Formats: sequence, C-alpha cells, structure tokens
Amino acid sequence: MKRIVCMAFALFFLWNLPCAAENYVLVGHMRSEIRYELEQRVTRSPGIQKLVLSFVVPPTFESPTYRQEIHGFELAFSPQPKEKKRSQDNRGNQIIVATWKPTPPEITARISFKAQNQTRLQQLQTRTPFPLGKVPSEVSPYLSPTKQVQSDDPRIRKLAKELTQGVTTQFDAVQRILTWIVDNLRYVTPPAKYDALYGLEARKGNCQNFSHLSA
Repeated sequence: MKRIVCMAFALFFLWNLPCAAENYVLVGHMRSEIRYELEQRVTRSPGIQKLVLSFVVPPTFESPTYRQEIHGFELAFSPQPKEKKRSQDNRGNQIIVATWKPTPPEITARISFKAQNQTRLQQLQTRTPFPLGKVPSEVSPYLSPTKQVQSDDPRIRKLAKELTQGVTTQFDAVQRILTWIVDNLRYVTPPAKYDALYGLEARKGNCQNFSHLSA
C-alpha cells in the first residue's frame, strides 16, 4: 500500500513539472504535381449593365525552402468579354481584368493550370541582427497590420516583446515565437475565426490562425 501511495505522489509531481520544448531539424525534400481547374458561373442581377471580373495569375517563384512552377495557365470565358486587359500591380502580381457591357444573363469563367511544387527541408543559416534596422520599402507592406494580422494590438505586441527579450538574431526571434505558438495553441478545424487575435485569446485555431499570429 505504501508503495502505491508513493508511486501516486511521484506521478503527481512529475505530471505537474514544466516541460521544456524541443526543436528538431528535419532534412529532406518533397515534390508534388497539382492539376488545378476551377469553373465559376456568374448570373446577372436585374439592372446590371456592366460587369467586371478580375483574376490573379498564379506565379512561378522560389524561396530558400520552396519552389513553385506554373505550366499551361489558361483563363477562358463564355461568352467572351467586350474588353480584357492584363496589368501588374505594385507588388508584381499579374492581374487579368475582363469587362462585359452590356452584361449577358450568365458568364462562365474557367481557370486551369498545372503546378509543380518542391519543398526543401534544410537548416537555414543566418546571423541577421535583431531588433530590425531600417526595413526596405518593398518589405514594409508585408509587416503592416491587417484585419487578420493585428500586429498593432497591445496584447500581441506585449507577448512578442516578452518572447524576444534578449534575442540578438532574427533567426532566434522567429524560433522563439514559433515555438511558443506550437506549444500554446491547440489545432482545431474549423475555428470560429481565422485572425491572429482569436488564436491568442482562444489558444486554438487552424493553420491560418497559427500563421497570422506568427506574423
């Protein structure tokens, strides 16, 4: 009986001891090929005389850990629009804008392409100092607060400051933030909301909440 009681106390204290997070470095790669096709039908509402549809062309791009190649992109309309223009926004995205005037009763838009993706799992070596110095103008829009990424909220700013206290490199700052999120947020799908603040308050969310709070 004494042994059982002692064992129960030992398990109780072990259960309540704080557990330190561990980081694992995964090395490898993964390839995939996706054949994507989307067909949308737009029905005219009474009184509509002009209809404009815009589409973003999926780009081929590469980062230190990911590569995406787009092949055979096609955007077909039925009936054909009166005007179709292609332009580039200030972030480099290719935009296709189609206009119908007068508007037909129904418009069908069909997008298709093949995407070849490669994910490379490798350790990133960087000694870029933290805190940040002057942020380049082309990067600053991606660091600005949005409706989903409330990076100006006092609670998020306070947590970020606490987690990065004493950190001297950007790598360590990001690692501390990501480790905290993984340790403190529970994965659920679908969440009630997808923004960063909901993930922080509810301590749960899906990949969108995790990403938004990380940003």
